[in-house]
Amino acid sequence: MPEEPEDLGNPEHVQERNREVKLRRREEFEDLKIVLSTASGRRWMWNHISGLGPFRTPFGNDPYMSYFNGGRQNVALALIAEINAASPQIYALMQKENADG
Repeated sequence: MPEEPEDLGNPEHVQERNREVKLRRREEFEDLKIVLSTASGRRWMWNHISGLGPFRTPFGNDPYMSYFNGGRQNVALALIAEINAASPQIYALMQKENADG
């Protein structure tokens, strides 16, 4: 039997969709917390985020490289936002573990 199409005008369909989205989001946060629960996972994530240059200016002499660097920066900032949404304490720990000096 074919599945009933989603009707966004139907409050039951909207509620079901919201439940699914919340569950998926919670699972994503738990997955991220698992990756960052070990020192090696946090180090791996920190190295990748740092390599994307989240806090460096993306602008340079070549506009195409500026666009490219801006995209890299955007990915890094999105990862930082995800980590902070999942657990701000984990991001603070990553910073502490990777502080220079």
